[in-house]
Amino acid sequence: MISFGGAFCSFFIGAAFATGQETMQFFTSFGFSGLMGMFASLLLFLYCGMKIQATAYTEQFAEMGHVFEYYLGKWIGTFYRWFMVAMLYIGTTMMLSGVGAVFEEYFKLPGMLGRGLVLAAVSLTVLLGLSKILDVLGFIGPLIVGYMVLLGALSLIMSDGSIAEGMDLAPALDIYRGAGSAAMAAAKYALVNSTVLITLWVSCGSRMSDVREAKAAAGMQVAMFGMACILLVLAQFKNIGYIYGSEIPNLFLAKRFAPALAIGLAIVMTTGIYSGATMGFWYVTRAFSHEGTAAYRIITAVMAAVSFFASGAMPFSRIMNLMYTSMFLLGAVMVASIIRKSVMNRKKA
Repeated sequence: MISFGGAFCSFFIGAAFATGQETMQFFTSFGFSGLMGMFASLLLFLYCGMKIQATAYTEQFAEMGHVFEYYLGKWIGTFYRWFMVAMLYIGTTMMLSGVGAVFEEYFKLPGMLGRGLVLAAVSLTVLLGLSKILDVLGFIGPLIVGYMVLLGALSLIMSDGSIAEGMDLAPALDIYRGAGSAAMAAAKYALVNSTVLITLWVSCGSRMSDVREAKAAAGMQVAMFGMACILLVLAQFKNIGYIYGSEIPNLFLAKRFAPALAIGLAIVMTTGIYSGATMGFWYVTRAFSHEGTAAYRIITAVMAAVSFFASGAMPFSRIMNLMYTSMFLLGAVMVASIIRKSVMNRKKA
């Protein structure tokens, strides 16, 4: 159960979350209403995770992309299947942009070096196949969550700031936000990520022993991620005056409140970016070829080369916001289809 929760967190906690930009743009920057939006997002993740993992167990899809046809029908589902291939590739590129920022801001090394090292690790892991990928992510996930929880807890305990004052101040600051309002930001975050997470939920659900375990695993996944998310948002509120202009807010918190852990946290952020990129990279490669074939290896190498150069083309925060904007409406349709299918199945039963 913990390994499935770890795989979820490894995939989800990529560059955006690990650096603190994700929580800053979509929740913290809106104050109290942003905090409420975060809780609403976690509830939607729980609902979708339970439904999709249970469905993946019962249906045992021959191809991962068939889940889109199950919920949306053949033609629309096929469009979504290939749209997700494109978006996950963009997401992988976004994560690599994030690791470049980590290397430049903390290690004082060229971002190109960071992107190259992580891309090499991602490519080698993808070549091992899905089963090994889930084993790796299941091991890394709890470690990443542990560090993020520790960072949030230390920042809360050691800061002399006020959560309430931070909530009041945040909406007035010049922060790059994920949307024009807290409600829209929460909707974008929840709908887009619920769609992106489908590939992970299907992979995990198909390996469950029964429907009950599939649903319980979804609870474990959201609980592990939610604990880290809540603590970090509260810590950002207490320190909003210091971190709102930082490209990597969480790294600033580490340097300020736990210097001895800062180097470890930078490594954890890089690891989170690696694990988040690996699953998306595998899905894209698998869409065009079968594991273990020459085509699989060639496509992996070509995509790695393209991602390496593309990841340095835009600032990290801009790439993240562009991705959410382009996927918002399609994410809404996907989640609505999941709810509709669930209601229809319940009526049939």
